[in-house]
Amino acid sequence: MISALLCLAARRNIKSSPKILSSSSGILLPRKLPVPLSTFTFKFYTCDESKSQEGKGSVRSSSQVPQHGPFNPKSFVLNLIESVKKGKLPIEEITGLANKVIAEGQINEYKNAPSTVQTVTFAGLGPMLGIPLLTLLTGHAYYCCVFAHLAYGACILSFQGGCNWMEAITKKDISYEKLCWCVGPPIIGWTSLILPLPLGMFLTSLGFTLSVIHDVLLTQYPPWMKALRVIFTGGTLLSFLLMLLFSIIL
Repeated sequence: MISALLCLAARRNIKSSPKILSSSSGILLPRKLPVPLSTFTFKFYTCDESKSQEGKGSVRSSSQVPQHGPFNPKSFVLNLIESVKKGKLPIEEITGLANKVIAEGQINEYKNAPSTVQTVTFAGLGPMLGIPLLTLLTGHAYYCCVFAHLAYGACILSFQGGCNWMEAITKKDISYEKLCWCVGPPIIGWTSLILPLPLGMFLTSLGFTLSVIHDVLLTQYPPWMKALRVIFTGGTLLSFLLMLLFSIIL
């Protein structure tokens, strides 16, 4: 009898209270907000309730957060081979992978990088874009300029392999696949230097493409680092395309 009365009283209190609203996200908010939602401060608790993150503003919906399944390089390569066997170009697969890299890279996150890192990264694009510009201004693609551009790209590619190595040695178990991503870029860069220039430029561009796919989709780098990697790789691929065109036309 007493428990029934308590339940009845609790129901009446809930109906009469204007401050109960349960959402699917588990956050309790008042039914009628006296002030805009953006002025509230929300506190999000992780599994460890001693750690929390505070932020002002509305709650970010799940549709605004990029959600992608884990990238499997082996499955992707097998899908490419199957598409080629069927006699069709794997445009869908390549476009989907490019969109996934751009979405996961979150280019706007570069603003959260330390100012020194931003300065060095964008300064590194100077030779990449400066040599094609110099070639265009002189009106002739000198061999020394084309080779210097290729050699600079090979050096940067080797540096990215070193970054992967440093990220790999922090883990307890290092797989052979992970080691291949570490030593692969330097080998690609070195091989491009002993090939004819057009083939070397193509191979280096391929190395940069594979490297950014790995760094964005298969590592735990901070979001700002992934964003800088996408920006730098985009500028690098553009510079190699321009250099190849200038070497053919000029």
